[in-house]
Amino acid sequence: MLNRLKELRKENHYTLDDIEKLTGIKRGTYSNYENGNTEPKLETWQKLSDFFEVSIAYLQGLTISEDEVIKLLNDTYISDIETLKTFKKLQNNVSTIQEEAPIIQISHSVDMYLIINKIPLPLDVFSISQLKKYPKEVKNYWTKNFNFIFNDNVDVNINIYSSLSKMSSSEKNSLIEEINFCISVKYLSASNTPISECFEESNSYHDMAIFQKKSEDLTRFGSKEEIKSHITRIISDLNSFLSKLNDLPDNPSIKADIKK
Repeated sequence: MLNRLKELRKENHYTLDDIEKLTGIKRGTYSNYENGNTEPKLETWQKLSDFFEVSIAYLQGLTISEDEVIKLLNDTYISDIETLKTFKKLQNNVSTIQEEAPIIQISHSVDMYLIINKIPLPLDVFSISQLKKYPKEVKNYWTKNFNFIFNDNVDVNINIYSSLSKMSSSEKNSLIEEINFCISVKYLSASNTPISECFEESNSYHDMAIFQKKSEDLTRFGSKEEIKSHITRIISDLNSFLSKLNDLPDNPSIKADIKK
């Protein structure tokens, strides 16, 4: 409660006098709410919820805040970078062991979005040590460049997640996947080409997705004819896409920084 009421007041550039004028809650009473000296009654919670246009649970600190999501984005990015460094070191030191590449949850989408929009990457602006300390400058960098994840067509619904301190590991992973999806949708939509649009409009995309989703059951319990039917349809779709591909302009050459 303490932080949320103060955060929302300051985010909206309200003084305690403004709060009294706009809500009817006396400035001293609101100050006591902010400092945890007293707690609002249910009807006051509802009034504040309506005023700030957030849920009561959010006001009470029971759901995650946007600041916590931004911090999670930063921390997951760091984790990805360190995982990749460890993986590359292992590859260099033990060349005979063929390890699978690690699953990277955020860093690829973040880097692609920034590169496409010609924004410096986190490690071009800050060191790993700075990112870990998470000073105001780091927070402002993430907020400025990724605040769209809260207000875009595809956004993170913070009201369905508990605060980070109360979040289970599965809930946290689900939130990370949602953040990643929002960012990937943003950079992919900004980088459409005639080839990508043609593919997405074709049946290839749809049929391959269905086959991939059903493949485990299909290859165990489906007949050979059923499996052949799925594969034949995908091949037909891809051949159709291939024939259209010849008449489409080529994609722009991949920039060196994207390759890197």
